[in-house]
Amino acid sequence: FWRGVWQTWNPYEFGGIPFLATIQPAPVYPPKVLFFGLWDPATALRVFLVLHFVLMGGLFGWFLRESGIGALGLVVGTLFWTFHFEVLLSNSHPIRIATLGWVPLIFLLGQSLARSVDLVRFAVLALVGALQITAGYPEFVMDTGLVLALHVTVLYLNGDSVRPPWHSVPLLAGAFLLGGL
Repeated sequence: FWRGVWQTWNPYEFGGIPFLATIQPAPVYPPKVLFFGLWDPATALRVFLVLHFVLMGGLFGWFLRESGIGALGLVVGTLFWTFHFEVLLSNSHPIRIATLGWVPLIFLLGQSLARSVDLVRFAVLALVGALQITAGYPEFVMDTGLVLALHVTVLYLNGDSVRPPWHSVPLLAGAFLLGGL
């Protein structure tokens, strides 16, 4: 990519798959483009995984803290989210880890927007949604959006949000659509 060569075939996954004709190899995911442009593949993959595990744990801890979870729940929840068996199995398929790494920030921004509308948070949510889409599993974005809609609805029903879901869910959907564009 950095040399002006567009790789059209990925020989390293599933016995070979198209590289630009499918999003799964994440050919335009900014961290992947940067890391594999800077380092040899082995180093790039290590940096990619470490960064995304740190991102996943740090963002989930932040989300839990902002949600009012105490210290013990924060530590246990963060460790469970980051080192869950299914996540660790994804070491052989790192785009899963990259895609999951953005989920806590999406929830943090989503619940913040459900409480009060802010154009900057809306734009950041769209950007993070775009990062999650380009990370390689666009269906994770759809799943995240559906669970986020349920989350803000429960926030409203619990009295944790002043904006009803019929106002906040379309706003969140708009951010996801903007991210998709």
